[in-house]
Amino acid sequence: MKNKAGQTFQRTAILKREAIDVEKREVEIAFSSETPVDRWGEMEVLDHDPDADRTADFARLNAGAPFCADHDTSDYDKQLGVVMAGTARIDKDGIGRCRVLLSKTLLADRFLADAQAGIRTNVSFGYRYLSEPIPFTDAKGQSSYRVMRWEPSEVSSVACPADTTVGVGRSQESNQEPPKEKILIMETENAVKAERQRVNDILTLARKAGMETDGAQFIESGKTADEFRAVVLEKKFNATPAIAKPDLGMTAKEVKRYSVVKAIREACEGKLSGLEKECNETAQKQYGRSVTNGFIMPHDVYGQRDYVPMASGAATAGAASIQSTIEAGSFIEVLYNACLVAQMGAMRLSGLTGNIALPRQTGLTVAQWVTENGAVDKSGLTLDQIGMTPKRLAASVPFSKLLLIQSSLDVENLVRQSMAVSNSLALDLAAIAGTGANNQPKGIIKAVTDAANANGTVTFGGVPTWAKIVAFETQLEKMNALRGNNVAWLTSPGVKGAWKTTPKTSTWPMFLLEGDQANGYKLGSTNQVASDKVIFGNWADLVLADWAGVDVVVDPYTAAGNAQVIVTTNLFADVAVRHPESFVVSTDAGNQTGPS
Repeated sequence: MKNKAGQTFQRTAILKREAIDVEKREVEIAFSSETPVDRWGEMEVLDHDPDADRTADFARLNAGAPFCADHDTSDYDKQLGVVMAGTARIDKDGIGRCRVLLSKTLLADRFLADAQAGIRTNVSFGYRYLSEPIPFTDAKGQSSYRVMRWEPSEVSSVACPADTTVGVGRSQESNQEPPKEKILIMETENAVKAERQRVNDILTLARKAGMETDGAQFIESGKTADEFRAVVLEKKFNATPAIAKPDLGMTAKEVKRYSVVKAIREACEGKLSGLEKECNETAQKQYGRSVTNGFIMPHDVYGQRDYVPMASGAATAGAASIQSTIEAGSFIEVLYNACLVAQMGAMRLSGLTGNIALPRQTGLTVAQWVTENGAVDKSGLTLDQIGMTPKRLAASVPFSKLLLIQSSLDVENLVRQSMAVSNSLALDLAAIAGTGANNQPKGIIKAVTDAANANGTVTFGGVPTWAKIVAFETQLEKMNALRGNNVAWLTSPGVKGAWKTTPKTSTWPMFLLEGDQANGYKLGSTNQVASDKVIFGNWADLVLADWAGVDVVVDPYTAAGNAQVIVTTNLFADVAVRHPESFVVSTDAGNQTGPS
């Protein structure tokens, strides 16, 4: 890396005539952005996160930095004006802006005239790094680096621009068509945000674990935060990595070519062929298990959950779909409960191998007031572990043989959806109300009940009131769990309807549920929540885990008389509540119409 903190660099932008106030001799300049700029064969990106506490240091600009001609800060006659105090900032659109006041010199008059005429339109600014650049590879494979802390020192009028995506007059409200360079930023915006998140996640975890050197090496090598997290667990908790190559390494074309219908059809005959055979054999070796009278659907395929789940119907539904031309969307879906747990913000662990243990901090180090030479009690961190083991989740779906001989992509999608929806519903329900007995995982309601925590429940005792709604929030905050962006409600459609029509107070037309929020928190509703209970909590403390691959057993005999094939899927999954204190559950229904 040639660029070091302390060196001075320059970037340029374009003026806009409409941003010039001739009478006041003031010019609004958008002088910086996250546009990548080539520096010695590498693309430099200046961080412009408007919500970051420490990104750009505008102290020098806001102290009255010069507005010069061609960066000539040594010649008094080349100064065109000054940056107006307090105007330098990064706006919400991620653009650095400031306002300059022009002097009353002949050179400034000439600049003003040329700028109005659209001749002198390029501006630039000088800056230096306040932190070492962080290397990464952008979405196009270009070697790049991001500067998280930088300091602009002056703004200038120049002839040749490097960054033309910004300039005078650019604002969040601008309706102008963005230039090509701005379109490039828009195309790579997700990649930039992902890279920023990767770096921040690794740095945060490294500081907490006291592994700053390891964190810097992981950032430099471009590895993911999950990979660094696995190393932290291994070094700090002697834990073995839970995710061990769940994917077989299939290409996007191979995933698209893989046919579940073909695999089922051939399994009926006892012999797979082609890609499906190769994937089954590789999956058996990699996952350490085998399937009799069936095959293993690899994680590469089952992990592609970009289709809309559809519930499986009776065999007659499959037979009814057979026609000479099958049009997209021609299948009739069965109505089923909405699976919302994952959408609420639960943590997903996918493609696991072997039993895993999640480390959990159960106590804090206690700081003590002592004399200068007094001894300190050794009150260290208190840790335990939450075990997660693969639990078999099985579902059988009958398919018509006539359906399985079809080669339509619609049929392929129907079969995949039919196999997936029942498993998804069962895992979602287990996360909510799993009993922890009879091979079920323990869900939220049971975990809160077992914790015997007085702050973990709220009793309505009658018609829901605003005071009871607020009580959920109060109880959660008492347990220090009211934090993060995944605090939300989950309840039944009956409760949702009741809250939409129950006023907060009789003197004002406002209701317990306004839109999809109650007390400022998002509310989801599904028939998966039985007995009209209400759950409020930090859903990031719920863990949904599944193990690599899905075992598919094909039975062409049991229902042969009905020309059906019974397909049984075995998904291995588990649920864990990291902190029962992170959830508050109602002890009674949240849609009562009178005293209980």
